[in-house]
Parts: sequence; C-alpha cells; structure tokens
Amino acid sequence: MDVAACDDPTDLTATASVISDTVAVYALTGLGGTHVVLRSIDVKQIFTLIEQEGVTFACMAPAVLRAILDYPEKTSHTMRTRPRFTLAGAPPPAAFIERLEKELGWDFLEIYGLTETAPLLTSSQPDFATRKGDYARRARAGVPGIGVDIVVLDAKGRLVLRDGCSIGEVCARSNVVFKGYWKQPQETRKAIRNGYFHTGDLAVWDEVYNIHIVDRQKDVIISGGENISSPEIEDALYKHPGVLECAVIGVPHDKWGETPKAIVVVRPGKSPTQKELIAFCRERLAHFKCPTSVEFASALPRTATGKLQKYRLRAKYWQGRDRKVAG
Repeated sequence: MDVAACDDPTDLTATASVISDTVAVYALTGLGGTHVVLRSIDVKQIFTLIEQEGVTFACMAPAVLRAILDYPEKTSHTMRTRPRFTLAGAPPPAAFIERLEKELGWDFLEIYGLTETAPLLTSSQPDFATRKGDYARRARAGVPGIGVDIVVLDAKGRLVLRDGCSIGEVCARSNVVFKGYWKQPQETRKAIRNGYFHTGDLAVWDEVYNIHIVDRQKDVIISGGENISSPEIEDALYKHPGVLECAVIGVPHDKWGETPKAIVVVRPGKSPTQKELIAFCRERLAHFKCPTSVEFASALPRTATGKLQKYRLRAKYWQGRDRKVAG
C-alpha cells in the first residue's frame, strides 16, 4: 500500500492519498503529492499516517476499508483533513459507505475500471437524483468519464433497456482502452469485438447512463433459470451486526442447477446461526435470491491486494462437475 499526503491540506494543488495500485502514484506525483509506502496493511499505521501526513484521498480493496471501519481506536486520532475514499477490485457494500460517512465523517467516491482501461471508465458521486441517505445509489459505478463510450449489451450484442433492471455486459471504447493483449491475438479477438472492449462485468444502467455492476459473469449464480447477483446478497448480509466478512457463491443443486451459499466470517463476540442469517436475508431480498445454506469460516481467501478469490471457494463444490456461466 502507498500513502500520499500534502504539507498544506488546504492547497488543492497538492493532494494526498492512500492507494492500492500504481496508477494514482503517477497522477499524485504530477500534482505534487507526497508518497509513503506501506509494506503491509496495518490499520493503526494507516490512521496515524492520515493524522500526521494530512491524507486527502484513499483507494483500497473492500477488505481494507472494512478493517478501517472496525479499528477500535479510531476516535483517538485527531484528523485535520477529511479524506475522500474509494474502493477498487469489487463493488462496495452500501453498508460500508454509510458507516464511512456517518461514523468517520469522511467522503466516498465510487470509481470503476479495469487494468485494460488505464484504468477508469466511470465515477459516481452524489447527484441531482440522489436522495439523502440513498447509499445503494452511491454504491453504483456511476456515469462514463469524458471521452468514454459505454454500452450494456445482452448475449446477442444488443443494447439492454436503460431501466435499472435489465442486465447486460459492460462494454467500452475510448482512447483509454487498450489495443490488445501482448502477443495474444486470440484473447484480443475475444475481448474486443465491433470496436468495444468486453469487460466481463454484468450491469444494469438507467436513463442517465448510470452504471451499476451486479456481478462478474463468472460469479453470477444461475438458479432455476434466474440470474442472481452475489454482491446483492453480500450487501444484505453486511447489514447484520454479526457478519464481519462474507462471500456468496453458487453451489450445485439437483433441482435448481445451483443455489446461493454464503461463506461468513463472524464478528468477534457474535454468534449468528445459519437459520438467523437466512431469515435476515429473506426480510430484505426476494426469497429466490437468498442463500439456502451458510458456512462459517475463520477467513476468506484473498489476493495480496485484498481481492476476494471466489473461484477458490467454489472449487471444492464443483470438482468433476460443469458449471454454467452467465453470458
């Protein structure tokens, strides 16, 4: 992790940041920001650096933000800046945004992009259509950036309705989109079709082209012919006071093909049951979307940057069986 800060937090030409990738390093250097590199995620050190260095911008994986929100000594630090946070690597749980702004008084800005798009395609900020307290809308990927053309297409390459409900794949073209994979022409042809880069992310969009990522194609759960968004279920579970971390995957089911299963890391001092968590979801979601089973784990598999590895969770359930992927 890299931390950047400015000597004068009121000087808008010298921004500061806690970031999880290399892209912002160049942008912040160009703005005269100061960078401090962290070799590992240490929440106390993050708070100390925000306090001492005057950090104004932070980008990280959801797991890191969750650790920041749960830091027990956060009120012991005196902040002279109001950092703006954003998440990368996965859609943000709306509950995280609400906690960040209510408990810490810091701002949230959602962005969306990929390595192949250098890296940003959209950004989401409070807008004219955002109702006070509408954190679900705040969790959306947002509207296209300047010079970015985004469409949401169905499996036949047709535009899906901009109704906030119809699901398709996010496809983009822009001068920020890559030309192809190095010495991999076959993979390039799969990814770039009719001039658009196919991201592999499934989304809905609305009348103002506001994109909301509902899942990766490989992570969508297809149960009884219905496409179920795993982040939607996870967002509901994160509202439960006993859930520290969670991941929802599709597991084999003789009747429905597959069914949602929640893998939950319990918050210390809490002891929710499977029955309790399933009932909690059924109060907030359509019943067909809710997990039919819950497994409790001590930790979830993640990459070095904190990105969840759902394929590792699915592996033990799908050995020797074929799994249909949304298209």
